[in-house]
Amino acid sequence: MDAGRLISFEGLDGAGKTTQMELLERWLAERHIAYIRTREPGGTPLGTELRHLLLHRPELKITPLAEALLFQADRAQHFSTVVIPALHEGRLVITDRCFDASIAYQGYARGVGVELVERLSLLATQGRVPDLTILLDLDPTQQLEIKAACARSRLALTLKQNPSIVAYRKVFVCSLTLIPSVLK
Repeated sequence: MDAGRLISFEGLDGAGKTTQMELLERWLAERHIAYIRTREPGGTPLGTELRHLLLHRPELKITPLAEALLFQADRAQHFSTVVIPALHEGRLVITDRCFDASIAYQGYARGVGVELVERLSLLATQGRVPDLTILLDLDPTQQLEIKAACARSRLALTLKQNPSIVAYRKVFVCSLTLIPSVLK
């Protein structure tokens, strides 16, 4: 039996997972507790490629089942090469998203099926589930407000760094493409 523990942080984008993970990291460092921080997708080189494919290639029109399987491929690689070895070494692993995200996003929201995604996740994790899941609750309407504020901040920063007319045009075109995604 391994002595390590797995803690996952779950919640909508903008709920504060990164902030809370950073606070936990600071607390662990002050106490000299060994840990690794990782994320899904993207905790391995394969995961980084899959993350880009899943999150930045909408023109591929990935079907819900294909999306679920790609997330599970990332998870299988991630658990085999990062999470389980660290747990066997007795380390604490903290991860930005894990098991529950796939159940919520692909299983329920994308209609693949909660039970199917749960079975696939258990297969990918070799039966390992988080010892603790911290769910940061955020109302979806608040998430939309946060996304809109972030888009405005990126716009202001870009204009401040390069105030040429070319930059303004690029930002304008980019903003037009961001508006539909912020309103989804």
